[in-house]
Amino acid sequence: MLFKAEPIAVKADDPFRHDSLQRRTQVRNLSLLLKEAPGSVICAVDAPWGAGKSTFLRLLRAEMEGQLHPTLWLDAWESDFVEDPLIALLAEMSEWITSDPDGEAAELLKTTQWLAPRLRRPGSRVASRIPGDRERAAPPQEASEAEAPTDEEWGSAQVREYSEGKQALIVFRQSLERYARLREAEGARLPIVFFVDELDRCRPDYAIRVLERIKHLFAVPGISFVIGMNREQLGHAIKAVYGSGFDSDAYLERLLDVGFRLPSVKGERYVRHLADAVGLRSACRRRDPEAEAAVIAVVESLVSLRALTPKVQKRCIGEVAVILRTAPEEASFPAAVLALLVVVRNLKQDLYYSYLRGETGAETLLDFVEGGMSGPFTLPDELGPTLRGYLYGLSRRKGEAAKRREALRQAADGEAPSSEDDEATLELRCIEAAAETPGMLRELADFIEFAGDLTWESPA
Repeated sequence: MLFKAEPIAVKADDPFRHDSLQRRTQVRNLSLLLKEAPGSVICAVDAPWGAGKSTFLRLLRAEMEGQLHPTLWLDAWESDFVEDPLIALLAEMSEWITSDPDGEAAELLKTTQWLAPRLRRPGSRVASRIPGDRERAAPPQEASEAEAPTDEEWGSAQVREYSEGKQALIVFRQSLERYARLREAEGARLPIVFFVDELDRCRPDYAIRVLERIKHLFAVPGISFVIGMNREQLGHAIKAVYGSGFDSDAYLERLLDVGFRLPSVKGERYVRHLADAVGLRSACRRRDPEAEAAVIAVVESLVSLRALTPKVQKRCIGEVAVILRTAPEEASFPAAVLALLVVVRNLKQDLYYSYLRGETGAETLLDFVEGGMSGPFTLPDELGPTLRGYLYGLSRRKGEAAKRREALRQAADGEAPSSEDDEATLELRCIEAAAETPGMLRELADFIEFAGDLTWESPA
């Protein structure tokens, strides 16, 4: 999503302080599973993009570290420029071992460096089974006829490499398990937990290799893996490599020990999570510090009234953040009006454009917002009358603003209310303010059109 904010702070002394999605119970339940499961566990945390998966993994990491479990972290997407993820996995492990040097750690580091090229040989048992690897295992074609190996020599070389790879795998897994026990003897708690994030954003062949390397090389007693992924998206990647008829679910079940479907979050918590994810607060700060609360209040109210899907919520919050960041400082418009128009455009474009042309008015727009759902369109404090006043004042439907003005005055027995806090007075003031700024609606429409033309989906 555009204008993504910095990751939510997860502090060791208070990891859940900024947990807007309230994942504490889920994090602690999963941490108990990791601690109590015997041997090694490969756990997939499954959620669609934008559901807070990375934040959940970081919270779980802080929880495990707080209970003295050593952890490692690999962002798979950042490392998929290498051909074989074994390099990235070993690099993360080497840095970790080097940061805690002793006799056994140094020995494991040497073993890792010695084993890496042997484990990567195409003739070895653990070489990737991605289509195309067989071609790399074939005898060189560029060699001259005099230099080319005979079939017997080539076959012997492949058998030798297979044997070396098989032995390397045994030695590597034994060294890894021995190091885990060493850390336990020093006071750490097992399992050591290796987190792998952003797997579903990787190129398909690389994502598959990551899972295979973990399963065949690194899953030893005392070391567990937690892998963040969108399982449905990863299934598509697997089929892209192995064919549309391939059973990706069965394949993943062989590579993963347990899957945890991250529960979806709806309503107020999700809207606020999205606001954090796109940096809405910083976008509002440059214009109006109170704009964030107005945008969130409008979207939250519409979530319940119009049952906005998570996808629509993402687009609406993101588009508003873009507009608030890119609109010139001299552009003046209420954030609540912007938010409502953005939502209407995403839900019912024909109504939105009809309002811009003056074919329908504010009354029709507000009827649509509330229509078919229970309860009134209620907003806190002054937002309700402000929103209504500007929508009527900006309306291009002939006579609608004047008619609304007259209705408000009649409701007050022919006299304009004098109280600053009176809703009718506030709505009247907003109608007048909108009428005095005839270019506001056109300006808002231009900003909304630009933001609406942007692409908001994850590249995964």
